[in-house]
Amino acid sequence: MISKPWAADNADGRRSFIARSAFICVICGFCLCVIALGACSRADSPSTARFDTAVAISRASSVGTAPMFAVSRDGHEAVVWVSAPNGGAEGSLFLNVDGAQASTLSDSIGPIEAHGEAPPKLVYGIDGSLNVVYVVGKEVPGKRFPLAALRFARSTDGGKTWNAPVTVTDDSSTFGSHNFHALHAAADGTLYVAWLDGRHGKSSAYVTRSTDGGRTWEPNVRVSAGEACPCCRTSLATGADGTLYVAWRQVYPGNIRDVVVARSSDKGATWGEPVRVHEDHWVFDACPHAGPSLQVDGAGRVHIAWWTGKEGSAGVFYARSEDGAKTFGTPVALGVAQFSRPAHVQLAVDSGDVVAAVWDDGTLQSPQIVLRASHDGGKTFGGVERLSAPGKAAAFPVLGMTRTGVAVAWSEEDSAVATMREHSHPNMKDPHAVMKMEPVGDAQVMVRRGTLGNAATRVASATTFRPLGVGDVAPRYETVSLAGDTIRVGGAAQPVTLVNVWATWCESCREEFADLDRISKDYAKRGVRVVAVSVDQGSVAGVQRFVSSVRPSFPVAHDPAGRIQRLYAAVGVPSTYVVGADGRVAWRLTGNLHADPDQVRQELDKALTR
Repeated sequence: MISKPWAADNADGRRSFIARSAFICVICGFCLCVIALGACSRADSPSTARFDTAVAISRASSVGTAPMFAVSRDGHEAVVWVSAPNGGAEGSLFLNVDGAQASTLSDSIGPIEAHGEAPPKLVYGIDGSLNVVYVVGKEVPGKRFPLAALRFARSTDGGKTWNAPVTVTDDSSTFGSHNFHALHAAADGTLYVAWLDGRHGKSSAYVTRSTDGGRTWEPNVRVSAGEACPCCRTSLATGADGTLYVAWRQVYPGNIRDVVVARSSDKGATWGEPVRVHEDHWVFDACPHAGPSLQVDGAGRVHIAWWTGKEGSAGVFYARSEDGAKTFGTPVALGVAQFSRPAHVQLAVDSGDVVAAVWDDGTLQSPQIVLRASHDGGKTFGGVERLSAPGKAAAFPVLGMTRTGVAVAWSEEDSAVATMREHSHPNMKDPHAVMKMEPVGDAQVMVRRGTLGNAATRVASATTFRPLGVGDVAPRYETVSLAGDTIRVGGAAQPVTLVNVWATWCESCREEFADLDRISKDYAKRGVRVVAVSVDQGSVAGVQRFVSSVRPSFPVAHDPAGRIQRLYAAVGVPSTYVVGADGRVAWRLTGNLHADPDQVRQELDKALTR
C-alpha cells in the first residue's frame, strides 16, 4: 500500500484514512500556477536536471514498497525496501547494492512493516558498514492498532549477511508505540536513532545513540515534554562541530501542527527547547503522516523541508538556518496550492551548494514524484522535474547524492488500484474499527538516476526564460478536441487563431467562456477561429461536464500533461494568444479578458489586416 492520506490521531500513533481531493489556487482575478506543477508560484528557473529511464528495482522480489537509499563515502549505492509473499503483510527487507541483489533480512520476532512514512532507514557508517533500523509489527487481540518494535541490524560485508537484530528502545516492553523513526551516522562513528514514542501517554520525540556499531544502545532520551504529532516521521542530522539536530511535527494548543527543530551539543544527552521553523498555524485534529526532512551541509547551514496542509498555502516548503537552528529564514514555497494531499518530502545536500528536494506532489489527484534543485545553497530553486509516469500513483520518494549525480527511489502502483485501496481502509474514528498490518500489495520500487546540472547552467537558464511574446514564432501544437477533431496551431497556412489556455478550477477561466463564445460567433465569418485548451490534470470528465453545460461554438481540447503551457511558456491561467496567419504571436494576455473584451476584438482586427 503506498497511498496514505489523512489520518486520525490515537494513543498508539497509528492512523485511519480520510480521502481529500486536490485543488489548485485562484488568486487576484486569475490563477497562477507553476507550469509543471500546478502550484502558486513560478519556479526561479527551468529545471536543468536530466534523468535516465525509471527502473523497477523491486522486480527481483516480485513486489516492493517503502524504499530507502544510502550512499557510502567511497561511492557504493544501496537501496532497501520491504517485500512480502503474494504482496501480503509478512514483510522482509530486500537489499540491492550497486545494482545487484545483495541479501534479504527477516526478523524472528515478527513481520517488518511496509509503511511508507516509516520505511526501513538505511545508512552507511564511516567504516563502510551498512546499518538499518526498521519496525516489526504485531497484531494483538483486543488492540485496535498493531504494536511496533523498533529494531536495528548491521552488515559488515556489503549487505551479504546481517548481525542478529536488536531492539533500540528500553521501555518495559519490546512492542509498544515506537515508530516513525530516523537513523543517522555521525562523522565520529556514532549512530543515532530518533522516533516517536507513546510510553508516557501522548506521543513524544525520543533519541538514543550507539557508540559500538549498534551492538548496544544508551538509555532513551525524551527530547521534549511537548506532544508530537504521533504519525509524522522524525529526521536527524549532525553538523561538523558535532551538534545533533532532530526535527518533528509538534502539536501546539488549539491543535496547531507545525514543524520544530531541537538541538543538542552533548551528543543527545540533553536538549534545548524546540524551535518552530515557521508559524504555519495549521489547525488539524488528526495526523497527516507527513514529517519533515533535515540536512546539515559542510558550511554548517541547517536545511529543512516540510509539508503543511493549511488551506490557502498547502504544500511543500523549504527553509534554512545560518545560526545552528536558533532561527530560520523566510520559507521558500517549493510546491504550494490552495489545497494539497499530504506530501512526503526528502532533502539531500552535496559537499558544495547543491540542495535537492524530492516529494510526491499532493496537489494532484493521483500523486507524482517531482524534484527541484538549488545550486546556491537554497537561496533559489530551479524548475520542477517530474520523475514518475502518468497513470501511476507514486509516493514516498527518497534520494541520495551519488558520485555521478543523484538517485531517486519511490513506491509506485496503478492509480486505480491505489484509489481502491485507499477507500477500503477502515474508518478509525469508529471506536470499534480495527487496523490491520499494511500489505505490500502490487507496488513496485522505482529508481531513476540523473544529474542536476550546475550553477552556470541554472543562471543561464534563468536569464533566458521568458513567456512567449508578441512577434515570436508560435510553437507548433497539435491536439484533438473533445469532439474528436484534430486541431493545429502554429506553422504556415493556418488561419488567425485565438488560443485560450484555461482550467475548470479557475473561476476567471469559466467566466470568460461567454466572451470567447461571442468572439467566436462574431469573427467566424472573417476566418478567425477560437480554440480553448484545458490543462486540467487527470480525467477529462470534469472538462466534459463544464463544456456540456455552456455549449461553446468553438472547439475545446484537453491537455492534462500541460504540454501547451510548456510550449508557450504560459505563467498562469487563463492565458490567451492571438496567432496571426504568418504563424507569429500577434497579441497575448495573462489574466481575465472578461474585464476588457473589446481589446481582444481590436487585436483580432489588427491581425486580420496584416
